[in-house]
Amino acid sequence: MAGLKKFNILLLLLSAFLFLYYFLISSNSQKLSISELELAEFQNFIIKHNKIYVSNELKTRYEIFKKNQRFINAFNALTNDFILAINKFADLTTEEFASLYTEKIKTKKDKSTKIAMEKLNGPPSAFDWRDKGGVSDVMNQGTCKSSWAIAATGAIEGARVAQGLLDLENLSVQEILDCATAGQACGGGLVEDAYSFVVNNGLVSDIVYPYTGKNQTCFTNLVSKNITTITGYYDVISNDPTWLINAVSTTPTISIVESNNYVWQFYYSGIVNNYCGYDVSHYVLVVGYNNTEPNPYFIVKNSWGGDWGESGYIRIGIQGGTGICGIQVSSSYPIF
Repeated sequence: MAGLKKFNILLLLLSAFLFLYYFLISSNSQKLSISELELAEFQNFIIKHNKIYVSNELKTRYEIFKKNQRFINAFNALTNDFILAINKFADLTTEEFASLYTEKIKTKKDKSTKIAMEKLNGPPSAFDWRDKGGVSDVMNQGTCKSSWAIAATGAIEGARVAQGLLDLENLSVQEILDCATAGQACGGGLVEDAYSFVVNNGLVSDIVYPYTGKNQTCFTNLVSKNITTITGYYDVISNDPTWLINAVSTTPTISIVESNNYVWQFYYSGIVNNYCGYDVSHYVLVVGYNNTEPNPYFIVKNSWGGDWGESGYIRIGIQGGTGICGIQVSSSYPIF
């Protein structure tokens, strides 16, 4: 392991050296005008995020990084309720980012599924399941399109706490990926399939069946070691924030959002209230809301790691209809 670590460090240093060498040669022969500040920031980006490029890729990634950085600076110069920042996705075009980290989702409704209809009598004006011990740590899905399975396990973990059944325990995302879809789940999936699997098979602990973020065959010998199950799920009435607020006040709730855009690629902090449509492409877990602010919002747990956004979270403004980023298009939560 120590040898591998040294090798990776050497590759990083070599990448930085080749990058500098390439641009020194280019500057002398082609008289390119290069911002020293942008170049230094790209070097820092390479080291911070452990980026390793082949030599002929360096210029392409630098040009993309530079374009993204200039866009972010211009965006932040405007008056918005949220800001963007350079992050680990800054060397990708928005098209590349969407291809790697999002998917086209077609919602599937089971006709036997009940719809949560009953409104609470005055849900709290603000609520956060993190304060109640009902939310596990933010995961990093990597390039495996596993948001559907991550959101499902997070919702089940939270529901067990919300219903007073058990304390918070991390459940196995990888079991759902491997066993609910014949080992091809890194290509994407539907949360309804995750629910169905857990109804029929239960779910084991993440300690027993840890996350790898890869397509692999189902370890059937581990499935029998399940520690929880569900009886089904409720769909939340769509296109109305009142129903989503009602659901979230009772349990962490899954939603799908449009995330294949620069807002999600570079989100850093604040409340997203615009620049986002409803072409849904990613599953998230809504763990709270604040309906008392002049600018009310949902608290949304993502699965791109704790180094993205607000420590892995994003705040989405509360509006009518499909909602900002389509957050009210399709929501659900498990039941026991």
